Amino acid sequence: MKFSTTFVTCLALASGVKAAPVATQRNGSHGARVSALAMSELGDAVNDRPSWGSSNWSGGVLQGSDFRTVTGTFTIPNITMLYPGEPTNGTHSVAVWVGIDGIHDCDALLQTGVDLTMEKGIPKFKAWFEWIPGPSTDFDHELEFSVGDSVTMTVTATSKTGGIAMVENNSKGTSVNHTFANETAELCLANADWIVERWTLTSTHQDDSGRSYRHSTQVSPVDFDTLTFTNASATTANGSSLDACNARTESVDLYEDVVKDNRSSSRLQMVTTFDNSSITVSYVRGDHVK
Repeated sequence: MKFSTTFVTCLALASGVKAAPVATQRNGSHGARVSALAMSELGDAVNDRPSWGSSNWSGGVLQGSDFRTVTGTFTIPNITMLYPGEPTNGTHSVAVWVGIDGIHDCDALLQTGVDLTMEKGIPKFKAWFEWIPGPSTDFDHELEFSVGDSVTMTVTATSKTGGIAMVENNSKGTSVNHTFANETAELCLANADWIVERWTLTSTHQDDSGRSYRHSTQVSPVDFDTLTFTNASATTANGSSLDACNARTESVDLYEDVVKDNRSSSRLQMVTTFDNSSITVSYVRGDHVK
């Protein structure tokens, strides 16, 4: 669908591009297309806008056509282990990112963001970029992040097979970026995303015969309490600007799998709300959630 060019004036920014650093691959996958529990629109009484559930995304999705730039700013939060007494070994993390595409039947997803991770009880923050179906890749020239830093993430599609991913630490005046070119999977340019994600960690193993196989598992989330995307906006090929004020921005809530008395069910874990050009993702405090 097309969008008009008249909107509430709560729009955001565009940034210049510096030379792209060399980068290394990682065994993580962010936003490997949304896993929707119910893609049918549920209707959201709080947000008064379309809403649906997912097992890996929470945030805002704006559907349309010819999206070229998506940007959003957030503040690095204080993170802790989500469950009291939970072992600190292993990976506990969520990814905060902006992107283009990722729902429907599009093969590609252009995205960039920051992982909020607890490693052995120590908080770590790392910027990355990704063009799915390729792997998530950390910027080799690492940005330093501290709790309270303002961070802007921007993706720009220069074509259906090329683009730019950029992360800026506004508080420290530093930035990194990466340029994509001649990617095999084409973007559909059909939706803009502002997402907090429970991402997937992939590891490679060998069986007794020496054959390799890959195992993927969704990481345990960390507790960030509440995270807000400010100046959340997107532009289209004709120069139209859209932001979270737009009533067409859909709310995505994350549900976790729960097994009780040998019965499986889904329980709301992260909920999304909207305010002007802001998108806020918050934990829902249940009987075992801190």
